[in-house]
Amino acid sequence: MKRIQKNNVAILAIDIDGTLIPNSSETPNIKGIKKFGQLVEDLDAVLVYPTGRTFQMACKAIGKYFLPMPDFLIASNGIFLFSHNGAGWTENLEYKKSIIKKAPNFDCEKIIKVLSKLPFLQEEEAAKQDRLKAGFCVDLEKKSNEVIHSAWEILNKNGIDNTKIIYSQDLKNKVGILEILPDNISKLTGVEYLAEKLELNKDNIIFAGDEGNDLDMFASGIPSVLVGNARDEIRRKIEKMNTDSIYFAKKENVEGVIEGIKSIINVQ
Repeated sequence: MKRIQKNNVAILAIDIDGTLIPNSSETPNIKGIKKFGQLVEDLDAVLVYPTGRTFQMACKAIGKYFLPMPDFLIASNGIFLFSHNGAGWTENLEYKKSIIKKAPNFDCEKIIKVLSKLPFLQEEEAAKQDRLKAGFCVDLEKKSNEVIHSAWEILNKNGIDNTKIIYSQDLKNKVGILEILPDNISKLTGVEYLAEKLELNKDNIIFAGDEGNDLDMFASGIPSVLVGNARDEIRRKIEKMNTDSIYFAKKENVEGVIEGIKSIINVQ
């Protein structure tokens, strides 16, 4: 495992669901969350939450589970970037303009129309859609590889390319989530944007996550923590990346985050 010096950690980019808090009906570890908040203070790092949640849902989770207030929030898998100045949130419109330019031909309406033909997909509510993201719900009993294959097949048949499919699970609501984004937009896009603005490189960042929407982060070479509760399917995909930048935590959720960060910076 590649390690970095404690005083070189400038950004902590930590996923919320399934990472800081359980992706299920389990009660969050409030003591563990307090310990995590203390670790953030000790490191004096910029705290970022890259999440699949919408901005509103992420803010709700921060308040409900007493999560440390982040400096930045990357919402909807990299579609939005918000900063917090101590008094309130501000959307970074420069960032949004930059990613719109990256995907000028992404047609959310067409994607929704095409994929709605698949009987096992249910379009997410309008508040969760965006011009750069189309989202669907699917029954957890439906195998993820079959869902993804069927979606790719119908997208290709209709000439829709330059997209990526992200599958994750929302165990609290007992549904699978299928999201279609431009192939060059992800949580990593937001993290790299922040790193560039703060004049940092990947060895100044630690990431922690657990799901399919985190795979780009794990593949990036950024020192990362896979928490112990990650699905076996995700663990196998990450193991195949054959990189020394990933720490596989034994502990789950926030305790796994703390374990991983301390291992990466080599402190007890």
